[in-house]
Amino acid sequence: MMDAMRLPKKSDDEITYRNMQVESATKNAIMIPYKTIELSYKAVLLAEKIAKIGNTNALSDAGVAALTAQSGATAAYLNVKINLAGLHDVEFGKEILAKALKLKDEIEEIAKRVLMFVDDKI
Repeated sequence: MMDAMRLPKKSDDEITYRNMQVESATKNAIMIPYKTIELSYKAVLLAEKIAKIGNTNALSDAGVAALTAQSGATAAYLNVKINLAGLHDVEFGKEILAKALKLKDEIEEIAKRVLMFVDDKI
C-alpha cells in the first residue's frame, strides 16, 4: 500500500496509474484478512471434530482452539471492514463484506457449540 501511495502523481497518466495501484493494494489488504477468516472457519471445524473424537484429557484444548479460531476471525473481519473505507469498487466491497460477515457469524456459532460441548464434558 505504501509503495502505491508513493507513486508519482504529476501527470494524468501518473495519477491514473497510481490510483489503479492503490485500488489493487487496497483489495489485497482486504483479501489477506478475508483469507484468515476462511482459515479460521477450517480451524473451528477441526476443533469441533477433535472435541468429539479426541483425547478427553485434552478436551479443553479443543475449546481453546475454537476460541482462538473465533478470535482470529473477528480480528480479521475488523481488518476487512476498515480496509473497505479506501476501496472504490463498491460491488467488490459489498460482496466481500457479506461473505466475511457470514463466515464470522458461522464461526461464532460453531465455537459456541464447541465451548458448550467442552464445558459439559469437563
